[in-house]
Amino acid sequence: MRVTFVSKYPFERRPDGSITSAGASARLRILEPALFLSGRGHQINLLTIPPEERDPKLKLGGDVVVVSKIIDPVALERLAEAAERREIPFVTDICDNRLDHPTFGPPLRRLAAASQATFCNTREMARVVTERVPGVRVEVLHEPVEGYPIQRKPGLGHPIKLIWFGHQDGLPQLRRDYPLISRLGEERAVVLQIMCGATPDVLRWVALTNESPNATVPVSFAPWSPRALREACRVADVAVLPGSDDDFWRTKSPNRMLQALWYGLRVAAFPFPSYYDYASHCSLDKDISLALLKALTDHPDTDVWADLKGLHSRESVGSAWERAIVQAMQK
Repeated sequence: MRVTFVSKYPFERRPDGSITSAGASARLRILEPALFLSGRGHQINLLTIPPEERDPKLKLGGDVVVVSKIIDPVALERLAEAAERREIPFVTDICDNRLDHPTFGPPLRRLAAASQATFCNTREMARVVTERVPGVRVEVLHEPVEGYPIQRKPGLGHPIKLIWFGHQDGLPQLRRDYPLISRLGEERAVVLQIMCGATPDVLRWVALTNESPNATVPVSFAPWSPRALREACRVADVAVLPGSDDDFWRTKSPNRMLQALWYGLRVAAFPFPSYYDYASHCSLDKDISLALLKALTDHPDTDVWADLKGLHSRESVGSAWERAIVQAMQK
């Protein structure tokens, strides 16, 4: 089987010869299944269409095309046209709720409607796709955890080390809830590290927060990378992951929470719909201060690794992708 993955993400080769990408979606929803499929003997092509490409010249080949994270409307229109010609089976992978975006929502819906199947990251995202693109075949495919697991520490450090990580687009949720997190700093020594892209807004917020006389929880910043995250989680105590009921965020996958659990952290998080399946392993509450307090005093001690090794391993996720792609080609 020859599979072409099309996305906005560039991929790069490490000195050891392995391939990676700075985008989490690129690694979890393209590279990981692609590497598994390659190991199974399938021929893989990774095609990048940069977001700024205004007139993409598509060179699509293979037995099936999987489109993921294209946000340029012109590129989406071209891909939709190619899918509608039915020369090659198309699959559209949707892990962000942008179907109603005024600019690229219409061509994205058109592409999904012309595809043999649509893959999603969560049941909530699948529900949205089913509503907005009636008749499309939708399959929910999980995402893998990355790296080797880290044993959970038996107790809490002093000071208690909190960590927030992810895409910088989620920083407004942390900024909103920082005063709630600061309540904890009034009672005990707490520090917070954030890891994301080093944008001016991020660096400005860190500096202004630390300069504020009301800041009881000092904030440090480090640019995100897979290796840096692993090393930060090795010394951290609790991953604090605020969230939002906004339609865009409700469809998000549990990958940050699962990665934190995989790396041995306690987790205090907003109860996104996709998090409920793992509620026995973490502390969930819309009030992040309550979730955090529970994480410190009564965090569940469960065998979370057993669940993650089963459902979120590269082998399990890759096998699910292989089955779903084969089924889409046979439609």
